Amino acid sequence: MIRSFAILSIVLFSVSCATYAEDIANDTGAISGRIFPKDASVRIIAKTAGTEYKIKGNIKGEVTLTQGGDFTIKGLLPGKYDLLFFLQGKSKKKYFATRWSEVVVQSGKTTSGINYRLTPLSSKYLIDEILVAFKEETKAEEARKVIRAAGCVIKDTPLHLGTTIYTLDIPDDKSIDEMIKVFKKDKCVAYAEPNGISRIDAK
Repeated sequence: MIRSFAILSIVLFSVSCATYAEDIANDTGAISGRIFPKDASVRIIAKTAGTEYKIKGNIKGEVTLTQGGDFTIKGLLPGKYDLLFFLQGKSKKKYFATRWSEVVVQSGKTTSGINYRLTPLSSKYLIDEILVAFKEETKAEEARKVIRAAGCVIKDTPLHLGTTIYTLDIPDDKSIDEMIKVFKKDKCVAYAEPNGISRIDAK
């Protein structure tokens, strides 16, 4: 009788653990995207937004690509994450990479479209992003509507310096000059410009 009870307890415990694991899996989401060019080797980590990645527990997921291409980071609890891109091997001497901030993850969903084009070290500007400042009277929702209409994605927390400045990822098939012209035509925009590379950061 005691043996039967022990076996039953083990079975119930196993079922409980499996159910709990399934619930956790259902509660998590993922981040997916693509790294260009394909010869790039890069480590991508997802950390809790606004935290220091070197502090234990802040990194919530990661993946390393040896040849660029598609990536997915799974098992992320709902919330905001910063993605950091660390170049590996020979890629350190060829490209420059920064980060993608405040990526929102929802339960049971994959946040896609994080397509990152690495910038050659010879470039003066990041090839995949621009800075756009909206006039002071422009409301946040109106600014975001303009950004979506242009096919761009917000990559970092907006800076409020009199005007509100957004760091934007531009469509893969568009150039910096093309997108700057698009935003300069909008009456809500104060200015639009390339995002320059700091030579100190590039080392």
